[in-house]
Amino acid sequence: MKFGLAHRVMTNALAALGALALLSAGGLKPWVSALVLAQLLRVATRRAAAHDTQVIVLALAHFVLGSVLGTGPGYLACVTGALVVTPGALVLSHLRREVEGNYTQGARDRTGLPVDVPRILRSRRVIGRAFLASTFVWAAPFFVVLFAVLPRMSLSLFPGIPMDFASRVDLGAPGEVATDPALVMRITADRGPMPLYLRGKTFNAYDGRAWHADDAPLVVRTPGTKDRKITIELEPLAPSAIFVPEGASAIVERGPTRYDAYVGEAGVEAIDRARYLALPGDLTPRVRALAHAWADAEPTPAGKARAIAERLARDFSYDLRSPSWGKEQPIDDFLFVSRRGHCEFFATALALLLREVGVPSRVATGYLGGAYNRFGDFYAVRRSDAHAWALVYVDGRWQVFDGTPRATRTSIITREFLEGYGAASQRRVLGATWRVATIGVGLWGLVYAYAWWRRRPSEARERALRPGVASPLCRAIDEALARLGIARDPSTTPARHAEELARRGHPLAGEIGALTRVYLEVRFGGRVLTPREQRDFARRLVRLSAKTGSSAAP
Repeated sequence: MKFGLAHRVMTNALAALGALALLSAGGLKPWVSALVLAQLLRVATRRAAAHDTQVIVLALAHFVLGSVLGTGPGYLACVTGALVVTPGALVLSHLRREVEGNYTQGARDRTGLPVDVPRILRSRRVIGRAFLASTFVWAAPFFVVLFAVLPRMSLSLFPGIPMDFASRVDLGAPGEVATDPALVMRITADRGPMPLYLRGKTFNAYDGRAWHADDAPLVVRTPGTKDRKITIELEPLAPSAIFVPEGASAIVERGPTRYDAYVGEAGVEAIDRARYLALPGDLTPRVRALAHAWADAEPTPAGKARAIAERLARDFSYDLRSPSWGKEQPIDDFLFVSRRGHCEFFATALALLLREVGVPSRVATGYLGGAYNRFGDFYAVRRSDAHAWALVYVDGRWQVFDGTPRATRTSIITREFLEGYGAASQRRVLGATWRVATIGVGLWGLVYAYAWWRRRPSEARERALRPGVASPLCRAIDEALARLGIARDPSTTPARHAEELARRGHPLAGEIGALTRVYLEVRFGGRVLTPREQRDFARRLVRLSAKTGSSAAP
């Protein structure tokens, strides 16, 4: 590939990935669109390596801003691609900057002519498979460093923008669940992890298409000494709502948007059972039959709730754009036609099926999970964490049952790991990496020491004469031949001279040929002579030289 073409491809790819990452995290907000447009203009008007540096810096800035807004699957895919492209883009930008810098400084090539920058950019000798492979390999340590060392951010850039929290759950109107990464609340727990389910509203009455808010008040008591305190600081909401962990029994206000929720051992609560067993009159017979088919085998209310929740989680699929939304009978369509929906469908189906088999239930909406922020030591809950689940009256208490597929619910763990990777996690990862590296270096040192120990005695015993110093053998043979009166002409090789002596029938040709073969094996065959073999070679030369007076040429 041409040097200039490879440079453009990699920098353009990095710019595109940065823009896509920002768009996937922030959507089509005006300021996001302005940043993406600025990148496009810089790419379109660049003329030199300095401009490419600006493109790369803008792309990296887009990734940083995207990480602040939220890291969804699209953002993570763009980051992965950028980690592969970035090393090559940086190396090629540096090379091009050096080439252009030498040109401006009047550098000349070996022929004395000025450096031909266009010719270098057209060259195919710089970029090859080895270069591309090595830059792609560099992406692995880049990924490790970025993931293990740099902190994760879970902050909202615009905390003052009001956000709505629905006062009803409507399955009869077409729509789509919001995936906005904007911050909703900050949570601080005095001990242990934060609770997963944060309830904002409960819904009791279902008319066949929508749930309406429950008027049941929160039972508030005086906090106990053993209760766990969870401090919640809300962002502006419209309409306002109070979010409490499931099981909260006391709330103490600390300000307009700040309060403490206390979670302790819940007491028995008496309810109006008829209120939470009411079903819409148009509920289809096959929905009623399905409830009995799934739950009648279980003798207890908790068993019935688990059985129905497990069937929903196992046999149905999660889909933000549910095809059942807006249907005349949305739950019937969800259970028997599309079999795909989001959390509101799963919560509604679970509550209605339980009511059909005589178990009081209702729907709750709020937020599920949150990402830990190391800078403020709090959990950040985003709007994209919105969730719906069922509250089931079991043994005198409202308990959480969730029929949403587990793969979807447990994806919060992945999000917390990617976004909420804090100082403690970094210390654990870096500590484990250091231990593994130390063990690896120690093992490598032991292997190297053993290999050296194995080689050292052999070399000490043999003191081998390597092929690179075989010339003393040749000189010793030539000196003996000169004393014999059959010196080798410098233009004749030792092998050719030995063959000529044998052809002429010289009486010492056999010994001369044998000694010459030893030299050739050392010089060209890689043979190593032991000290004993060297002494034997020297004695044979001495005996050969002693035949000077008794041997004559034929």
